[in-house]
Amino acid sequence: MVGTAAKQSKMEMELMAAARGATVMAVLVFFLFAAPAAALHLGPDTLSHGIDAATDATYSLWHWASRDLKILAYSTSTFLPQKVGSFLVELRAKVVAPVVRAAVVACLVMSVMLVTEAIYLNAVSLFVMLFRRTPEKRYKWEPLGEDEEAGDAAYPMVLVQIPMYNEREVYKLSIAAACSLTWPPDRIIIQVLDDSTDPEIKDLVELECKVWASKGLNINYEVRNNRIGYKAGALKEGMGRTYVQLCKFVAIFDADFQPESDFLMRTIPFLVHNPEIALVQARWDFVNFKECLMTRIQKISLDYHFKVEQEAGSTAYAFFGFNGTAGIWRISALDEAGGWRDRTTVEDMDLAVRASLKGWKFLYVNDVKVKC
Repeated sequence: MVGTAAKQSKMEMELMAAARGATVMAVLVFFLFAAPAAALHLGPDTLSHGIDAATDATYSLWHWASRDLKILAYSTSTFLPQKVGSFLVELRAKVVAPVVRAAVVACLVMSVMLVTEAIYLNAVSLFVMLFRRTPEKRYKWEPLGEDEEAGDAAYPMVLVQIPMYNEREVYKLSIAAACSLTWPPDRIIIQVLDDSTDPEIKDLVELECKVWASKGLNINYEVRNNRIGYKAGALKEGMGRTYVQLCKFVAIFDADFQPESDFLMRTIPFLVHNPEIALVQARWDFVNFKECLMTRIQKISLDYHFKVEQEAGSTAYAFFGFNGTAGIWRISALDEAGGWRDRTTVEDMDLAVRASLKGWKFLYVNDVKVKC
């Protein structure tokens, strides 16, 4: 209220000053132009009378201008702010307030939804822990290779993809871990998708692949002449190689991931014995979470993501996303969903959504951990 009154008082003062200035200008114009002109047309006998008339006219003009300008100043300082204020209040009541009220209600509804979802996910995770609802109890799982007559043919062909980009520090670890997977050598193909822009690193990665190839591993070093689509583009181009047609499943590991040697032995049986499953997702195991406070916070956040969100989604036969690594896909499901697309920066979630819409199921295996 004090601020409003001060503003109105200031406005009145400005308008009165403008009125006085206009009146002075009018009087000056009269004396400079009207009065001399009248004097020139008057005779000597009537000059004094003309001066008196001019004086009377000046007084009348001053009185008229002062009165009207005072009325203008009063009406502007009182009527206009009240009208503008009334309009703003009405606008706020009829337009702004309903919009804000609707936004608040929407936020409250979404908050309730998030809290409800969190309670539900934690309840399912607690149920899994208390009743030991492991994936083996919900899906068929039998070890492979028990048929001696079939021999290595009992093991399906598996493709292992390792996309990387200038990974000087970890390329040896990831390639060595993939080449050390327990699986018949003639039933596995390892594909290193190198998008590195550093020629020195590219030479090192290629040399490492040749070292493992000399040991009898079927490992292929693949490069592109562009980086279109980044990781999604590299994976898509890798899936287009002719030798991939021999494979039934594809495991994907980022360059800083090191799967245990029994990874395929523990995950492939779910896909072999349950044809409705498109993806088996393993858990990430962080090796450097003690480095600093930030790594500890990240571990807590991602552990919740795996242990609660993904395990609950898997147990409830609901949707959960692919994490982009440490998982193995059924190639036929991947193809049916349209393959890798680089239209978004979350190509893993994009693929998971499309596969889920096609009716495929996903499985999260909490006991299978991949170091990263």
